[in-house]
Amino acid sequence: SCAALICVENGVSYVDRWVVDCDASLTKATIKAGSVGIADEAFERCTALTGVDIPSSVIHIGNSAFSGCSALTGVQIPLGVQSIGAWAFAYGKELKDVVIPLSVDTIGNAAFSDCTALTRITLLSASTTIYDIATTIPGGVTVYGYEDSTAEAYATRYGRTFVPIGDFQPEINTAKITLGSDITVYYTVTLPEQMKDAVMKFTAGSKTATVKGVPTGENDRYIFAFEGITPQMMGDNIAVSVLYDHSTLGELEVACKAEYSVEQYCLNMLEKAKANSLGLSEQKNAALITLLADTLEYGAAAQVYMNHNVNDLVNEGITGQTVFVPLGDECAADKPAATTAADGTRLRGAAALLDNAIRLRFTLYAAEIDKVSLVIDGVEYSGDDFKTTGAVGTNGLAVYELVTPAVLATELDHMYELSLRVDGEECQSYSYGFVNYLYSMQNNANEAVANMVRATRNYGLSAKAYLGAEEQ
Repeated sequence: SCAALICVENGVSYVDRWVVDCDASLTKATIKAGSVGIADEAFERCTALTGVDIPSSVIHIGNSAFSGCSALTGVQIPLGVQSIGAWAFAYGKELKDVVIPLSVDTIGNAAFSDCTALTRITLLSASTTIYDIATTIPGGVTVYGYEDSTAEAYATRYGRTFVPIGDFQPEINTAKITLGSDITVYYTVTLPEQMKDAVMKFTAGSKTATVKGVPTGENDRYIFAFEGITPQMMGDNIAVSVLYDHSTLGELEVACKAEYSVEQYCLNMLEKAKANSLGLSEQKNAALITLLADTLEYGAAAQVYMNHNVNDLVNEGITGQTVFVPLGDECAADKPAATTAADGTRLRGAAALLDNAIRLRFTLYAAEIDKVSLVIDGVEYSGDDFKTTGAVGTNGLAVYELVTPAVLATELDHMYELSLRVDGEECQSYSYGFVNYLYSMQNNANEAVANMVRATRNYGLSAKAYLGAEEQ
């Protein structure tokens, strides 16, 4: 709401683009984007406030702006802030760790006075002016900063422990691939303490993701995972960058970068396995060679199937090791039993989807979809799990579909038990698995389709064989 020049949004009061006051009962404050400053005493004595989001548009934090916010557990001062006023965070008794970004020119008198839980403050500019009094940064705080900086000079003058941060450059240690229900790339990165909030940006073709790392518990190492790589993307270059938001004014800065691909990983591992340099048992090593070759063949088949970079197939010079054995008539899908639903609700069909991952797709006719559930191996799907296809059957019932989560390659022989229910009562049961779909498509007139299902089958068999091979 707005009265005269004052506007109030979510408990925070503004005059023009300045924050001037807040609701004293606020526990979390979000300052709206575009704000340029936090006025003197704007949040003073907001004792319930535990967190605040400050946008990068803010350039000034006023005198006593957060003074007496005794429950405030942390604050991320964004790049762009140029000045922090006197007593700005004084008496913030729950603050433990503060990073002062490169953009800050001045820190005012007693800005962090009586922050009794504060153990560390990091200054990422060598020239930030720190008000020359002992209470600006309280005793017991370890000051991190550059050598020969104003931070070091202040720490020396007032007897604070000083830790030089040097270039605090991260290091990408290892990269590995896992083949599960999808393909995931993992990077292990050593992050200095001052960069523990860094993120990694992954880019592969049109797919991008920015993820936070998960600590490994040793040597400041973090693991970053890029999930959902599709088989047709095996040859795509995966560019990764470690991004850190305290390095330069404005955008995230690239601290270090690397490039990789699933194809490169497979070829590297194949070379090592053929040289028997991985320390595996003879059986496990042979199974790995087969799996890697079949994985590349699977990726190439997916490229053709999805018409993706077909002039640069990932299996060039590599022959799949598993010989496809056609499935017999015993693998043909049975027809579902007749439905017992009075309104005609019944299963319509089943198939596999191989576009981005291996999934199963079931379609059904339903009179009232909100009364319908489909139980697959004990897992119940209902409501929003069903998507309308927009089609209507000759029976006048709408057609819906359900797509399962991705299926593990090692489980392609599994038969799924289905129970279609209306108002909780079973009206139809059915068994279906990938082998049923494979049987129906293995000799498809479309060569790309036939090759895709065959390569998927071989990939699944070799993955299962590798998993079951004896270790050293």
